[in-house]
Amino acid sequence: MATIPNAVPYLSVPKDAATTWAERIDSAPGLKVGLVWAGTAVGAIDLPSLRSMFEVADASWFSLQVGDRSADLSLLDGVKIADLAPWLADFAETAAAVSRLDVVISVDTSVAHLAGALGRPMWLLLPHRSEWRWLLERSDSPWYPTARLFRQRDPGEWDEVACQVAAALEQMACSRRIRSATTVV
Repeated sequence: MATIPNAVPYLSVPKDAATTWAERIDSAPGLKVGLVWAGTAVGAIDLPSLRSMFEVADASWFSLQVGDRSADLSLLDGVKIADLAPWLADFAETAAAVSRLDVVISVDTSVAHLAGALGRPMWLLLPHRSEWRWLLERSDSPWYPTARLFRQRDPGEWDEVACQVAAALEQMACSRRIRSATTVV
């Protein structure tokens, strides 16, 4: 464990892309939360099963999902999630978007690893049997100090994970409100 390289960030965002993404994201109210629910090599989460996360007050949601699964957004009646897919042409653009978000919530995808490499807060949604690199029964990652791992207790059960993430988002939003109130004074 002591020899795992974990100095982050080891990637940076191109300045021209950063400016464009600041204009797209920074004006959103509350926490700015990015989401990826499906990868190409791993199983996807049924997006409606994450509904409790979207009920968190003081959060603006941004979809970082690309490909066919970005159409899943239509399954969420009454949930407002900004679809960033049309502008995510490459990893430089994705990195710039991630750099403007308060947290990225993702299944095990390249976007999760990109957020970790950028040193951005990243919450990973892991199935009951996850890939070896996430080890067992840990809520942190030796590779990415800014990662927090949320694991299924039972195979296929995402509702409990979504409730845990929602509680963590509520806590993050509360901490942000407290910091804002103390800096205004």
